[in-house]
Amino acid sequence: MKKILFMTQDGVIYTDGREVTITPFQFIIGRREYLLEGITKIRFLTIRAKRAAPIFTLLLGIVLTILGATYKLTPGTMNFNMGGFAPADAIIFYTGIILLILGMIWLLRIHDRYSVRITTAEGDKDAVISDNRDYIQQIIDALREAMVGYQNRDNIVG
Repeated sequence: MKKILFMTQDGVIYTDGREVTITPFQFIIGRREYLLEGITKIRFLTIRAKRAAPIFTLLLGIVLTILGATYKLTPGTMNFNMGGFAPADAIIFYTGIILLILGMIWLLRIHDRYSVRITTAEGDKDAVISDNRDYIQQIIDALREAMVGYQNRDNIVG
């Protein structure tokens, strides 16, 4: 992946070689183009992962596992069979184990995401979203560098 962090002959300040390109006058993401003069604010934003559902699944798994294990240790507290298929304690216990494992995997797989948030006359926009914090920081640094250059262009020319 080619990254340019300086001004080239074609006026590119930054490119990731795929979608994001920053020139002295534009911020280009795929087919979307933003003029630097229209961007009033640039921010790094952390988008927090929603962890409530995996934590609930994990806790439900713990409760069911304990409930199933408790019944096994104190037989006679629940005296019914699930249609001859399996004892209730086994179903509760193994359902709890499955939910516990699924909750742990789910919790370990989710993570925060990061965004280049720009403010324009149309409002706030998450221009680029990625799981890679450094990638987003590179874009923000290059965009700020381009903005400084754009704002100082009259001083250089005139």
